[in-house]
Amino acid sequence: MRTWVDEALASGRPRLELEFALANRDDPTVVDREGARNREAVLSLESSLERVAPAVVDGPVPARRISEIILDLAFGLAVRTTRLLDWSLTDR
Repeated sequence: MRTWVDEALASGRPRLELEFALANRDDPTVVDREGARNREAVLSLESSLERVAPAVVDGPVPARRISEIILDLAFGLAVRTTRLLDWSLTDR
């Protein structure tokens, strides 16, 4: 996971995706397309979890929710570590 996060951050892609999302959040076509892409990513992660960690899937938290959490965490780490937000706000 750490390797994937490092590679994703190094690519600069998270910053571009955030800028794109903010610029297009009122465009229903883009919102629908990006929503579909997000759902596809969640389903892909869910499938991977079911294959490589069946014990986790059988736990109290559904695999789909775990997949959503992983994506949310990756996005949050990308935003925080690329300093897209005012870094001084986290120091208070």
